[in-house]
Amino acid sequence: MDPFEYFLDFKPKIELDESFMRNLRVYAFTDPTLLRGYKEISFLDKGTNHYHYRIGKVGNLWLATRQADDWYPDFQRADCESYIDDLVSMHNKLVLEQQEGKRVPVICGCVKAERQDGLEQYFLLVEDLTAGGTSSFFPGRRRDRSGMVDGVEVYYDFDVRPNFDSESYKYAVDGKMIVLRK
Repeated sequence: MDPFEYFLDFKPKIELDESFMRNLRVYAFTDPTLLRGYKEISFLDKGTNHYHYRIGKVGNLWLATRQADDWYPDFQRADCESYIDDLVSMHNKLVLEQQEGKRVPVICGCVKAERQDGLEQYFLLVEDLTAGGTSSFFPGRRRDRSGMVDGVEVYYDFDVRPNFDSESYKYAVDGKMIVLRK
């Protein structure tokens, strides 16, 4: 099962987990500079164009966000679509080539946060590769597309395609995203 299919399968469980959903709403509707003081949500890292926060655990799966620095909703949505598309393609390539000792994050899906003022933001919910700080995750260098998790190479970084054709969206669409309303 690819990471997006897993997200769709796991999404009802995520949405039923009140504690996790509370954390996700706090993340979505709180200024990022204020999140660093929130004890249940922890800052993980900032990449070149994205930042990541640990949101919590659902079942045995630790989840984190991946959000573009850009605050324009159209760019964020295209970024999410592009990332999921590349992640699923890499997953399929690894499966097809039967590459042992290599993988991608096990889950990835889009979250849409609708604010009262009519603004929207989009971000990804992905596997927390640190497993809540219990795994030995070593990110790759800036130009690498992969890092190591417990001795396994994990591809997690993909180029952003901000001009992704919105007519061909198949991942960041209503019915397939978690939608939060404030």
